[in-house]
Amino acid sequence: ISLLGSIVILFNNMAGPGMLALPVVFQQAGVVPTLILLCVFIVFSSVSATMLCESIDIAHKILRKYPSLKRGFQSGAPIEFSNLVRFYYGDFWYSLCQVAYILS
Repeated sequence: ISLLGSIVILFNNMAGPGMLALPVVFQQAGVVPTLILLCVFIVFSSVSATMLCESIDIAHKILRKYPSLKRGFQSGAPIEFSNLVRFYYGDFWYSLCQVAYILS
């Protein structure tokens, strides 16, 4: 995925169908509880994105140090989520991850 493609997918996920339901949620739940939960989810999203970036960085460092581990990785290609699953958990979970992507 290119940088532009990643940005478009990220924006689509952030401003997707859930945005359309926010006015109804504010109306039914109230302003304060909704804002508190939105802030909690923002923190959780930020932490999980940071952890994903850290795991990509660790995988790059390990692959540079031990080139024999590069099974399934193309030289110079970016490491994506499914590649991380293969790297850390093996081929079975990689295949399961791919099936989950296809079904979703």
